[in-house]
Amino acid sequence: MNPDRRFVPLLAFGILAAALLARWGEAWSNFPDLAHAWLVPVLAAYLAWERRHDQPAASAPPRPRLLVAAGVALAAGYVAGRTLLAPFPAWPAALWLFSLAGWGLALALFVASAGPARAKHHAFPLLFTATALPWFTWIDVQLILPLRAGLAAVAAELIHALGYPASADGAVITVGRGLVGVDEACGGVRSLQTGILVALFCGELLRLGTARRLALLALAIGLALLSNLGRTCFLAWQAAVRGPEAVERWHDTAGLVQLVVALGGLALIAWRWSRFSPALPVRPAPQSPGRPVPAVRPALALMGLVATAELGVALWFHPDLARPATATDWHAALPLTDPTYEATPFGENVRALLRCDDYQAGRWQTPSGARRAAYVLDWRRGEVARDVIALHNPEVCLPGGGSRLLQRHAPVRLPETGGPALPFELSTFEGRNGRFHVFYLAWDRTHARVLAPARDIGWRGWWAHRLAEVAARRARFEACVVALAIYDEPDLAAARTAFLREAAALLGSSHASKSPISSPSH
Repeated sequence: MNPDRRFVPLLAFGILAAALLARWGEAWSNFPDLAHAWLVPVLAAYLAWERRHDQPAASAPPRPRLLVAAGVALAAGYVAGRTLLAPFPAWPAALWLFSLAGWGLALALFVASAGPARAKHHAFPLLFTATALPWFTWIDVQLILPLRAGLAAVAAELIHALGYPASADGAVITVGRGLVGVDEACGGVRSLQTGILVALFCGELLRLGTARRLALLALAIGLALLSNLGRTCFLAWQAAVRGPEAVERWHDTAGLVQLVVALGGLALIAWRWSRFSPALPVRPAPQSPGRPVPAVRPALALMGLVATAELGVALWFHPDLARPATATDWHAALPLTDPTYEATPFGENVRALLRCDDYQAGRWQTPSGARRAAYVLDWRRGEVARDVIALHNPEVCLPGGGSRLLQRHAPVRLPETGGPALPFELSTFEGRNGRFHVFYLAWDRTHARVLAPARDIGWRGWWAHRLAEVAARRARFEACVVALAIYDEPDLAAARTAFLREAAALLGSSHASKSPISSPSH
């Protein structure tokens, strides 16, 4: 093949890879559980390099019309995914749509350049990058949250059997002298996705058979859960014996030991299997009997698609072309000067999950002694807040921390002078500190509107809402969340009355004196 013609498909592959990595990197920065993801493209490239030794001969692509039709469908998926990721950069569904289309386009160009046999041969290293993507939200809510609660329950039983009274509420273990969370109430089971990554990588690198690879996957999940259970038991034991300060002191060390045990044990098992079982044969690459197809036109088309998608998204969501905004003229601040106020700073893991630019969190008492707790979150990039609050809100995180959702109520509208009424969602919970009512508002400060739709609109309504956001070109705006928990009120009506009376003091005019917001940086 002419070196100049061979360079064009390689350049197209590089441009497509850069576009995928740019979107993946933005998502990785929003998911602290994906700290391993930056290494995945390097490992995938190494696996592809190793596969070159026994790749089949290049050949002409079959049925060019079929390839063109597939390319058009994949291009449509690519553009749709890229467009959705502009206002929703951390939305797993949009990220998977964009990635699937990108992988399909890469394989289609591979087929056009070297034929279907060689494309199939290199498909695994390409699809291996899927281990760097976040799981769908429903997996986190329906699988990971119950899994963490189950680990906490087992750990509490084991600690109790050792003679230290312990009980589990959701993903939080209560011991005599403190609380221990399974990777925090809102986090994931760390090392689980990393274990799956290592299992797939070792199976491919050591050329294990299909049965061995599936067994490695099962072992990866088992080792991740067992090591997480061991770490939780150790931290709970430390809290029972030496107090909550010991948990903070041993937290990072225990996490590192857990990771080494889980991943090191998995790699050792894979290595032992490779020694005592036949690996897949590595055959020399056969020479091509004819001239490979240069595929210059498909490569140029792919480069044009990527450039057009990026330019189109930049123009569509340009701030000067968005609908006129009506900014919010209020600022939320907790009563920092109240003598009973006590700040409750977020832990490092919670700050990493929320990724807010500023926040306040604290608790206090009213003059009558009734307890209150609240937090205020602010984002300069509201597109990050959209997906954060979809997974981290009171109705998700409080049950994970041991509180039970009793009932949802109609929103409470807080009048705002000269502006729209603020509709606070209202839910009643039961926790270790008794029954309480949570008033919650997620607000787009730039456009003066509720940031997220109601929880019960269904998947069709949710998609309709997101498409409406794209149509309105809302990709850059400021956002905030205000959550107030009201305790010690006799009934729901009294809680509503107290909220309407006290919330007015929390939401002051933007022209009023503002209390400083504590920064989440550390």
